[in-house]
Amino acid sequence: MDQHRPIIKIEKTRFERILDNIGMFLFGWVIVYLVMQWSTLPDKVPVHFDFAGEPDNWGHKGLIWLLLFIGISMWIGLTFLEKYPHVYNYINLTEENVEKQYKNASMMINVIKNEKNFNGMCNG
Repeated sequence: MDQHRPIIKIEKTRFERILDNIGMFLFGWVIVYLVMQWSTLPDKVPVHFDFAGEPDNWGHKGLIWLLLFIGISMWIGLTFLEKYPHVYNYINLTEENVEKQYKNASMMINVIKNEKNFNGMCNG
């Protein structure tokens, strides 16, 4: 079974579509918020923190856009990966459980993708 895994199109669940819509909304909201607040940001922003939580390195405020670009790129990459559950690693994959395993794996990638997005937006 490992060498010839079936390729099955797995439809997204309603929960996954809701998470994706919230994720896209949050990215859009952050872009709008940054544009609105850009003039109030200091020219130098903390880019690294020590173990005590104190900034120990500073950079230009434009680096905020780089972080947003990295987050969006990762989100898009994981969205693409969700569509190909047959390439993931599995334990005990059989013909009887392949569809369930694929659905679980796709759901896991979706939740991880969006949890990182939500966590970053809420704590960042």
